[in-house]
Amino acid sequence: MQKWIVTALGALTVASVTMSGCGSTAHQNGYIDKTGALVLDVDKLTPKPLAIGDYSEELAALQYPDKVRVIDKNGQTVFEKPFKTLRTFSEGRAAFSTGSSDSDQKWGFVNTKGDIIIKAIYDEVQPFSEGLAAVRLSKDKANGKDAGRWIYIDDSGTRALQDSFEEAGPFSEGFAAVRQNKRMGSINRQGAFVVPCEYDMVYKANDGMIVAAQGKGLSGPEAGQMIEYFDKNGNKITHKEIHPVTLKNLSPMLWTTNTDKALARPLSTFVTPGFCETKSIAESSGKFFIEQQFSARAFAGSFDYIFPVSDGYFVAYSDAGGGKMDYRGGVPEDASGIWNNKQFRFYDAAPFSNGMGLVQETKGGNYGYIDKTANYALKPIYEHARSFKNDRAVVGEMALHDMP
Repeated sequence: MQKWIVTALGALTVASVTMSGCGSTAHQNGYIDKTGALVLDVDKLTPKPLAIGDYSEELAALQYPDKVRVIDKNGQTVFEKPFKTLRTFSEGRAAFSTGSSDSDQKWGFVNTKGDIIIKAIYDEVQPFSEGLAAVRLSKDKANGKDAGRWIYIDDSGTRALQDSFEEAGPFSEGFAAVRQNKRMGSINRQGAFVVPCEYDMVYKANDGMIVAAQGKGLSGPEAGQMIEYFDKNGNKITHKEIHPVTLKNLSPMLWTTNTDKALARPLSTFVTPGFCETKSIAESSGKFFIEQQFSARAFAGSFDYIFPVSDGYFVAYSDAGGGKMDYRGGVPEDASGIWNNKQFRFYDAAPFSNGMGLVQETKGGNYGYIDKTANYALKPIYEHARSFKNDRAVVGEMALHDMP
């Protein structure tokens, strides 16, 4: 897979895919819409950008050596600024950075018109979420005991919570994952701990649940997790244990090897405890399946690996048959509503985004986009590609060059 962009307990974003024997590679390079039409041809831009970002809130950024250009969905310029880089918009704000190198880079925020609303004074920032953003203060002595630590600010740049943290994530459903004393917990909007800092990992709240885990993932020296689920009042609902299971198939680039040179599960840590669309991942006898509210299987079948539910479907992986991926979903326990086409499986596949799945049938092949009818919406003709965002996707050479 070209790229997986990981967010804690979030959807997975991939970069590209293909199908064998289905036409030549497209020479498009830029943004396409869902019909496959090239909305913005980057090759025709003068000068040509170094990198282009995904759309968010109807806007996308183009990176140049000395500036950032922001465009709308028609490719028209909204504003240009002499920023080092600009991240995607969230709640009408985007993080920008200044400085000539990474060592002197500072971060602030602009609005959708390009106006600087929070000056670039922070060493690092998280996107705005639910009206607050986590920012890391510089190690300047003027910041006192908070030097080099994370705090939360509101959209005016005013500090919103009294405490500072070793790490801090965006708010989701009124809660945010933070680190204190090298352990993770979760706070509410008032800064009070709902889940105590006693865990190796805490994932963002989803569907009314906060997921915390002992163990750092499915591969490496601490493979496997003991997972606990909390409600919004901090009450433990249930728990489960996920064991690391060695995969036999060596084909997908997605997998990584452990110290014993045996194929282990992905390094992606957010996939294990996933609680998405009221469903969670469970394990039995070394196989994974999808649960509905911890009580019963939501969809038929057990697999060697599963990615969380997104847009009503999940991606399943099985060693059998050469290590292929496919999509499962639809109506729970209804065979007619479960996509299980043995002739339509992929070397690589990304969870649905904007109703489209980015897939690759063969290793090194082109990328294409499938819909939920088990058909190609856009044929696999793209040498490189990213998932759809805001009904736009990046294809061609520029799919390899994302914004920093």
